[in-house]
Amino acid sequence: MDELAKAVQKKYIEDITKKYPLHRFLVMFMVIISSYIYSKGDDVRVLSELQNIKLSFIFDFNKGLLASVDFEQLVIAIFVSGVIGHIYSKVSSMSFNLLTKASSFDSYISQIKEKVDSKKSQEEVLNYFLAKDVSKELEGLRVKLKSFHTRSEIFLVAALIIGWGWGSNNYFDWLLVLVLMVTIFSNIWKAFQFYISDFLPYYITEQTLLGATVDFGDK
Repeated sequence: MDELAKAVQKKYIEDITKKYPLHRFLVMFMVIISSYIYSKGDDVRVLSELQNIKLSFIFDFNKGLLASVDFEQLVIAIFVSGVIGHIYSKVSSMSFNLLTKASSFDSYISQIKEKVDSKKSQEEVLNYFLAKDVSKELEGLRVKLKSFHTRSEIFLVAALIIGWGWGSNNYFDWLLVLVLMVTIFSNIWKAFQFYISDFLPYYITEQTLLGATVDFGDK
């Protein structure tokens, strides 16, 4: 019975994190904190105000920040985090498309496919189990690939939060925003390189062993 309960709990958590990834809760938390800071007035710098906020205040469920958040503010924070995630997804997708147009990867895919085909077994069952082993490796690679984009999304949120101060910001604030934006596109470039050099060969191998077709951009 305990094992069944644990299995149900695990499935429930997996379903939640698929629909609403865990890092979005951090994004939502960042939105709530920044909303609290900017609600103090017009002439507010988020970086200076963060220094005055104690962790005990943030996590005080009786009189702290989280205790002051009403249902409407929570819904807005969830909505904003979703919008930011959608914006980043669009930016990431456009960047990927631009990078793929810089060169043709058809020959690269064909070379890997031919290499795998030449070593495939005539036994479909053996190919299936080999593909399963490759799939396990792919899961770890997917996690790493996703981590690039997770960090970039969090950096985007941080940049938007600082930029929200607009007229109150000083040169350091805008320099930090610039650094964050450069880091975002650097992460997107690293994710693209990782996709080509590490992820794609395993993916092509898996799909070729299963007799499926492979298109550049598949995940």
